Amino acid sequence: MTLHTPSPVTVSYPRPPTAAHAHNTARRPRLPVEVVILVEEEEEEEEEEEEKEEEEEEEE
Repeated sequence: MTLHTPSPVTVSYPRPPTAAHAHNTARRPRLPVEVVILVEEEEEEEEEEEEKEEEEEEEE
């Protein structure tokens, strides 16, 4: 059995990140916009509930 010499095209793994890859990862937001909006809505609801509770306590 003869060993074939590797082809002249060499592939190194892991491949170093290209400039385009670095550019894309730098601009990519950590969370999808929808998740951020949902978190903000939940915080607003909590604030409204706290305000209602405070008003009820003041009435008593």
